[in-house]
Amino acid sequence: MVRMFFDVNRTGSRIERIPRGFYNYITIYNNTRYDFTLFKGFSTSISDLIGACPAYTLITIPHDDLSDTVNFVWEGDTSPTNERCKIFFTEYNLGLVGEFRPPQISPLPPPVSASSDRRLFGGVVATGNVIIASTRFTIRSLYLANNTATAASITLSHRQNLIDTILLPTIPIPANSVLSLGFIALESGDSLFVNNFTGTINISIYGEGV
Repeated sequence: MVRMFFDVNRTGSRIERIPRGFYNYITIYNNTRYDFTLFKGFSTSISDLIGACPAYTLITIPHDDLSDTVNFVWEGDTSPTNERCKIFFTEYNLGLVGEFRPPQISPLPPPVSASSDRRLFGGVVATGNVIIASTRFTIRSLYLANNTATAASITLSHRQNLIDTILLPTIPIPANSVLSLGFIALESGDSLFVNNFTGTINISIYGEGV
């Protein structure tokens, strides 16, 4: 695998050499406002087009491997900060396709008193969605309790548009102990998702929302 990072804040381009005969697919993880286009060699001609990826999109495209030089071109409005696009050349098809939610400026929510918080969920951990946000809400505390005499573990993610951001990467929970997690904001449609776990774990979630 060849992995490349593009930290960009304005329209530009970059030439990279890719070893021939190894890589059959290109996965573009474009979490930026820029449209990325890949061309063979030093060209920008449509006849030398390898593939294109719109802004805030994740795609996998075939790579015909006819050139060992690739011209990466990105176009879009100037950004006040660097935004990152990750591009992977792989032997096998990763099969990744999706869209990201563009960042938005939202008004600050009104102050919330502690009395408005409540228990949002309680139960035993199972693989899948723990809680799905029907509206925007806030998790202020999350507790994972292992009340057994054997160790447990859990991988927990914030799932948004079917893309998982790992919050707890296979974290062990020793016997007869509790693991706590702090503030998490969920937008409508987001969820907390258990990717995998071992043992018996009780989960309690407290915060504000529906």
